[in-house]
Amino acid sequence: MSRLFAGKPGHKRAIAMAVALGLVVGAIGVVLHIRGAHRAETGFSASSSSSTTFACPIPGKFKPVEINVALLCDYYEHGVEHAPPRDPSGVMQRRELHYRAPGDPFDFVKSAASANASDGLLNKEIFEWRQRWASGRSTPLPASIEGMAVASSIGAESLLEMGNAFAFLEDDSAADVWYRAALDKAAKTYRTTSPGDPIALPLLRRLDQTKALWRLRDYPALETRFSLASRLSPSLSPESRRAGYLHAEMLFYQNRFDEAADCILQVQDQHDRAGDLGRLEKSDAYEMTYMLGLFLFKAARLTQAMPELTAIADAPDEGHRENIMRCRIVTLASLGRPDEARGEFARWRALNPEASSNAAVAGELMRAINASKWKNASIDPTPVSGG
Repeated sequence: MSRLFAGKPGHKRAIAMAVALGLVVGAIGVVLHIRGAHRAETGFSASSSSSTTFACPIPGKFKPVEINVALLCDYYEHGVEHAPPRDPSGVMQRRELHYRAPGDPFDFVKSAASANASDGLLNKEIFEWRQRWASGRSTPLPASIEGMAVASSIGAESLLEMGNAFAFLEDDSAADVWYRAALDKAAKTYRTTSPGDPIALPLLRRLDQTKALWRLRDYPALETRFSLASRLSPSLSPESRRAGYLHAEMLFYQNRFDEAADCILQVQDQHDRAGDLGRLEKSDAYEMTYMLGLFLFKAARLTQAMPELTAIADAPDEGHRENIMRCRIVTLASLGRPDEARGEFARWRALNPEASSNAAVAGELMRAINASKWKNASIDPTPVSGG
């Protein structure tokens, strides 16, 4: 695999400071208890009585403790999701206002069981897993649960909360089973819902709480998530465009370069129509140009990529500049402009002495110049990150 372009697409993002709530663990067992409003919109909630107590499974004398609402840091990804158009005033943190701790998933699945055969199978499978889990024999959540959950009568919003509950009880992989089922069901449930319809708000707020998908690098699931968020948010809204940007990125991570390029072009068109890109964060225009150039380059649309790469040829960010120059060298050579490519190569060596000392990279760039030909399949699909 070529080392011309290694790493991830860059994000010159303002990394938000997450508001972390303390997690006090004083007992072993299932204790997920909501302190706050009853969420009738999904029907998935625990008792709101503050007098509820739980028996300790370990013999001995222990003082009761309060398990605070937790997991905000585990549920929300503030950094990489703060995509253009960015709002530095805390737009990512404001999503946490819609957070509620998940209820007891075992009780919920049991109460949701109905005449639906899949509900009964799901309840049985979860009950058997719970017995193993409670006895200390932690085993992966069966993959078959995903299909059962999709076929069940449980709504997408509640399945997302099941994912949050299992992320707390077990791990990200257990949450992933529920998240994927929820996304599958949501894509079907909301396929005819119009952009901006308030009926989709509960879903959109819960989609924001799936940080585990990033940790797992489950790009297909994230693709579905951001596709839904882009389509269901109000047209041309910052939320819709941010989701569109991230949707394009998920396609890129899956090496679907043509689709990623089409998607990022659509997002740029929406920015142009909205007319507000860079109003709150000046670097947004630069980042969009960078991503356009990068995605078009990887899709082998070199004639389209060249103006974007030229517009930011002197990028202030060192990581971006290094990657842009490499892309420009190959693009110029491929477009039959070898003399310009050699000039860019000389500039690259002068401005990036550490990178230019890499004989393998330099050799590949020179071969591209001399051949005046570029084959996309020979280049690593994850270019150098700038931020």
